[in-house]
Amino acid sequence: MLYAVASLVIIVFMVALVLFRIVPVAMQAVNTSRGVLKTLSDPQLNDTHREQILQQASLSLLGNFVSITVRGAAALLASFLVIYLADLAGVAGTQAVVDLLSDPLSIIVTTIILMAAWWLWKKR
Repeated sequence: MLYAVASLVIIVFMVALVLFRIVPVAMQAVNTSRGVLKTLSDPQLNDTHREQILQQASLSLLGNFVSITVRGAAALLASFLVIYLADLAGVAGTQAVVDLLSDPLSIIVTTIILMAAWWLWKKR
């Protein structure tokens, strides 16, 4: 049951990442940064206009940072809830699940599986 709980924790975390839209918010931050770099390299802009653009972008990036942090914490909380409930039900102990998920081999295998799943998802 330990492997089933660990698998469920990973699945819940991945679903939470999608439901909380963490990747789109991160892409928004990347796009904001790219836009600022493109705008700053425009030789026709004066320093005052560039400063205004930088200030707006800074506020936007700060908002993205807070949003990603809160959403990431919520995704982790959802995963920890699975571990807590499994421990409460006596299915698998908290420390055993955390040890399994922290094991380097588990991390490597999970990464390979998730990369393959992502590749297959994008390929369809």
